[in-house]
Amino acid sequence: SLLYREFDEIEALQPIRARGAMYLMVKIDMSKFNGRIKDDIQFANLLLKEQGVLCLPGAIFNMPNYFRAVICPPPHIIAEIGKRVKEFCHKYCDGNASLPAKL
Repeated sequence: SLLYREFDEIEALQPIRARGAMYLMVKIDMSKFNGRIKDDIQFANLLLKEQGVLCLPGAIFNMPNYFRAVICPPPHIIAEIGKRVKEFCHKYCDGNASLPAKL
């Protein structure tokens, strides 16, 4: 899928190919974030707050350090999602980020 390819280009993420589902599960390599993001819940909250991208933290599916994203938006929206998630991950992986005071 298009979203799989977008996330596969991001070093800190490892997408799992969807098989007949309308969503994609993505593993988050927390070691890439150097302690700046502690878990999938904080990842999802910050991603929504900073980039306006909604994903569900894997913890609610008993899959910590994963997130779930729908794969059915139109291609131009998926491209924008990919751009925003890349920007977010690079910000926190490269050490150029400080966490906001409050979520």
